[in-house]
Amino acid sequence: MSRGLGDVYKRQELTICEGRFHQVKRMFAAVGCKVVYLKRIRMGSLTLTDLKKGAYRKLSQEEINRLKEEKG
Repeated sequence: MSRGLGDVYKRQELTICEGRFHQVKRMFAAVGCKVVYLKRIRMGSLTLTDLKKGAYRKLSQEEINRLKEEKG
């Protein structure tokens, strides 16, 4: 969620191909909005929506192979 004009909270969805540390927060700040909550839902071909905060899981061999292919 981001906070902008008049401190109204709005939900935004954003897709970026390559992110740097705090890049999304800086992008919203550049247009006058403050990010108050940020959730990553995907990283490469991995979907992270089923994981709870602080949780982790082992990758399947198929997922490992896909990540290696994506890296090139």
